Amino acid sequence: MQTYYEIEIDIPVNRQLVIQLSDFIPAGRAKIVITYEQANLPEHSAASEQLARLGGSAPQLSGIPRRKTPI
Repeated sequence: MQTYYEIEIDIPVNRQLVIQLSDFIPAGRAKIVITYEQANLPEHSAASEQLARLGGSAPQLSGIPRRKTPI
């Protein structure tokens, strides 16, 4: 069974996070997802150029990238 746990954080300028999970979360495999507000970026931003180099495109829905396949 999958369980969902959410916390809000402020991402520092250096973009480094240290995560310590609550004791009730067991050891083992997990998935970490970062959801953030995206500013209106020019079409040829550094992020879009990096994505293009990787050969992909991010599907958008209300400004939030979404997975194409179900979890």
